[in-house]
Amino acid sequence: MIIIVYILIFLFLVTLLGFVFAATSETQKKSSVFGGLEMTLFLVMMPKNDLKKKELMQKEEKNMISEMEQVLSNFLYLKKPRLFQPRPVCALEIASQLGSSDISFYMAVPTFLENVFSKYVQGIYPLAIVDKIPEDYTVFEPNGATAAAYLKLRENYLFPISTYKNLEKDPLASLTNNLSKISANEGAAIQLIIRPLSESGFRTTGEKALKKMREGKPARVALAETFQSPLIEFFSEMLKGPENTKKNHDVNQKNKETHFDQKEYDVIQSKIQKQAFETNIRLVASSKTQARAEEILNHLIGSFSQFSLLAVNSFEPKNVYGRELKNLVFDFSFRTFSQRQSNILNLEEIASIYHFPTEFIETPYIKAVKSGVAAPPADLPENGINLIGKVMFRGEEKNVYFASKDDRRRHFYIIGQTGVGKSALLREMIRQDIENGEGVGVVDPHGELIEYTLANIPSDRVEDVVLFEPYDQDRPMGLNMLEYDSSEQKDFAVQEMIAIFYKLFPPEIIGPMFEHYMRNAM
Repeated sequence: MIIIVYILIFLFLVTLLGFVFAATSETQKKSSVFGGLEMTLFLVMMPKNDLKKKELMQKEEKNMISEMEQVLSNFLYLKKPRLFQPRPVCALEIASQLGSSDISFYMAVPTFLENVFSKYVQGIYPLAIVDKIPEDYTVFEPNGATAAAYLKLRENYLFPISTYKNLEKDPLASLTNNLSKISANEGAAIQLIIRPLSESGFRTTGEKALKKMREGKPARVALAETFQSPLIEFFSEMLKGPENTKKNHDVNQKNKETHFDQKEYDVIQSKIQKQAFETNIRLVASSKTQARAEEILNHLIGSFSQFSLLAVNSFEPKNVYGRELKNLVFDFSFRTFSQRQSNILNLEEIASIYHFPTEFIETPYIKAVKSGVAAPPADLPENGINLIGKVMFRGEEKNVYFASKDDRRRHFYIIGQTGVGKSALLREMIRQDIENGEGVGVVDPHGELIEYTLANIPSDRVEDVVLFEPYDQDRPMGLNMLEYDSSEQKDFAVQEMIAIFYKLFPPEIIGPMFEHYMRNAM
């Protein structure tokens, strides 16, 4: 009779929890869409291959991949959400977007991390360029077909997959190689949505399973008992009775003495040594035809076979169609987390799937840094006579000024090919000088710069303008090259006139006598 009462109580609690879970899930699903909109997208680019460093890079390749674990560890302690609000997530994406053959590495982070994200990355990768992307990219052909899938672990998440540490080559090479074969009018992407997992809970669960294995239970039995609900475990023990409990204890003691799978024990122990994330892995492909979209998707799925750890764990693809396909594309686009698609992977496993391309990787079309970016000088003046530009370095913007008039006279020279902005810089400096009340002389053989300057003369300086137009016959201009106001200017004018003759004719034609007569005549 007592057992029946316990069973009824158990069924009531399960029903109640089901209603609560359904209501909470619906609320969180709606909130997760808004959470996806409150994210900032960044494009991360790394330096290109340096063949001179090839041998060195090969030796350091695994160390460079491991640095991604440090970047990911910054997201382990995201702020806790409000009641019934979804936990913040981060998105890691490798994409060959529609309209381009380039392979780009994106990361989307919660908006409250926007100002510090570039510091996270460049603190580990000093040569990386981190650009904030104002508008999202797309991989979907508007009038085409889409194929998609998500990946799930075949076995319990405490069993690890193969990682970069036990693979001969960088696993990213295979993933990006399939993306490099996509044409510009097609698109595909690999997306990981990661959400922090309680470190204590993850490690405690693993330690509990290891303890049961040390008691002699096979790994899968130990895991089944570890993940068994405490309530179910309580009723099981009650139904067994004290005699069966004692008998099972004796069997466990015997197994402890006769059976212990060291390999399975070691791989589980290695998995729980590092912190973990709840992870969604989504693959999407788009093309003009359904057959081609599915072909691209199958190639992407095939590249994940390298993560299979023999007789331990691997990824199982879950292709989706119809309504499920629409839901997955929706979750991909809004970067929402799905509990149904969830895996638990540690830092090493995630870094094996997604890390920034090392200099050693040879996949073509990876979007990379074309030239180095240098930090601005530490003694850059905070103000000056002319604002000539702005420098953006690691997310910080600084104005660049000429410190003084003397600085501009001695250290300013514009050189560059057509279209790089020489005239634009001159126009801006002329405008600033006029507005600051300075005297300005502009000589322009084409006339466009003069027209721009005249259009930007402020009303309080109109009377200061003197315009020389030699082609204007209605207003002919004259210029007395020998006019002076002081004796010093007189000597200067004479000397400059003689210098003009030396520029026009060889010195032996003029000679000292000609110079003497000319000086006296003037």
